[in-house]
Amino acid sequence: MNSQRGYFWLCLAMGVAATGVVAAVRHRRLGRLLDGLADSPLAMTTNGASANVTRIIVFCLSAFMAAVGGALYVGVVGSVSSEM
Repeated sequence: MNSQRGYFWLCLAMGVAATGVVAAVRHRRLGRLLDGLADSPLAMTTNGASANVTRIIVFCLSAFMAAVGGALYVGVVGSVSSEM
């Protein structure tokens, strides 16, 4: 991105896409599995769904979204370091 305006639109598009992904997950099978996991993992396992696999899928999805957010943040700050 050569301009701040273009980078703003990129960040806005990524934010809208992330919101869409969360809404899509919420209304699909994974969302129902998450509701079941929140209510009763034992009942979910009894019905044949794996609680551990659901947790791993959600962890990977959230890690991907955090990585995209971190990459966009680097564009604003300019560098990444372990020091505050």
